[in-house]
Amino acid sequence: MVILLATITLGLVNKTKAQGYGGISFNTFYQELSPYGSWVYDARYGQVWIADAPGFEPYYDNGRWVYTSYGWTWASDYAWGWAPFHYGRWTYLPTWGWAWVPGYEWGPAWVGWCQNDGYYGWAPLSPGMGYNFSYNSVPHNYWRFVQQQYITGPSIRNHIIRPERNRNQFSNVTIINNTQVNNNITYATGPQREAVEKITRQKINTRPVAFTSKDERTRVEKQEVRMYRPDLKPNNGAAGNNQRTDLQQDKIQQGQPVNGAIKTGGVKPLPTNTTAPANTAQPVTRNNDRRIKPLPSNTQQDAATAMEEPVVNRRTEQQPMVRPPLQKENELQQNTQRQNDMRQQRVKEQLMKEQQMKTQREQQQSQQQNEQLRQNELKQQQAQQHEQLRLQQLQEQKLQQQRALQQQNEQRQNEIRQQREQQQRDLQLQNQQRQDEIRQQQVREQRAEQQRMLLQQNRQQQNEIRQQRIQEAPVRQQRNTPMNQKPRSGKPNEN
Repeated sequence: MVILLATITLGLVNKTKAQGYGGISFNTFYQELSPYGSWVYDARYGQVWIADAPGFEPYYDNGRWVYTSYGWTWASDYAWGWAPFHYGRWTYLPTWGWAWVPGYEWGPAWVGWCQNDGYYGWAPLSPGMGYNFSYNSVPHNYWRFVQQQYITGPSIRNHIIRPERNRNQFSNVTIINNTQVNNNITYATGPQREAVEKITRQKINTRPVAFTSKDERTRVEKQEVRMYRPDLKPNNGAAGNNQRTDLQQDKIQQGQPVNGAIKTGGVKPLPTNTTAPANTAQPVTRNNDRRIKPLPSNTQQDAATAMEEPVVNRRTEQQPMVRPPLQKENELQQNTQRQNDMRQQRVKEQLMKEQQMKTQREQQQSQQQNEQLRQNELKQQQAQQHEQLRLQQLQEQKLQQQRALQQQNEQRQNEIRQQREQQQRDLQLQNQQRQDEIRQQQVREQRAEQQRMLLQQNRQQQNEIRQQRIQEAPVRQQRNTPMNQKPRSGKPNEN
């Protein structure tokens, strides 16, 4: 068994060197994520991790989008968020729900981006999916859409559109293909920072990402984003710890329980022969290796390297190792027990901290809810008061309008009365003027008639006088003319 253990240990060391990126290995993920979830065996992806969070969905809650030097980066509030949101991919298993498939390439967020009519959308990428995809290649209920002005908000979950509305509301979707290459790794950067600044009308600072091995939670500070990454030095931990984690890796891949039962998703664990003597143990080769290999790197080069790297060391196949003394084995067990105790103590402390923080968050949320309720009541009271004032103002306005209409009606009636009186007075004046004119006309006619009569009388008198003179002229002439003088011809002398 010791020889088998040593053989498996050397094989796993070589394998993690081939698969790891930046020192990350499956053992690191197993140790760091076991307190927060369960490792499950899947026939397609091998060992996957299920979070102990009811109703969990990736890139949905307990986190926010922050713009860093790598593009839009998901800053998770979960203590374990440093791994599943920045390594590997997510897939949905009907039995377990959302499951994380380990990967060894770090990225700001393994999601695809799109936009549609004032909305930004993102969806987790499944294993093997690249960035040249279409909107319909991802199930509609996997997409998360928010209005573009809320993409930088700290509580983005409150603005996410319900997934069941995606199919009917979002049809003309444009995929955002903005990518960036870093250390031969291509990842999506999301919407352009200038476009988001133009929409939100706020300056968006580009924060660098600072990795730390102390605090597991992601901290979004004013100048940078502090993100957890385990201490990946080559000599990290004691020799006993390394052997223990390699043994755990072997047990995980065979479906055996390690520090508690591991879910197998309905797949029976592989049988092991614990009674076989050490001298009869067969070395592990590529043909009889029953371990479930973790998800290889997303790039073709890393995948090819992981497939070509032998599982065990050839030197181990040729020369079997000697059984270590019993004292060393006891020391190894003691070191393993101490490491387990320290790990459990650390997990307990972390759980206590999380419980305290959860209690504080719940208290804060209850206070915020109470404050929100109080503010809502105040707003309702103010709204009622405003409504009453508005009704009073409307009633006063109606009364004023009625009074104004009455005054206008009275003024119109007075004006009509005055117009009628004025018209009557004008008619009377016109009648009087006409009567005066008629009277004057009659007087003028009477005077003219009298003058005509006087003229006629004068003319008659003159005619009578003229006729009388004419009649008297011959007699007078005869009296004055001598006998021998002839009378003058022409008109008689009236003198």
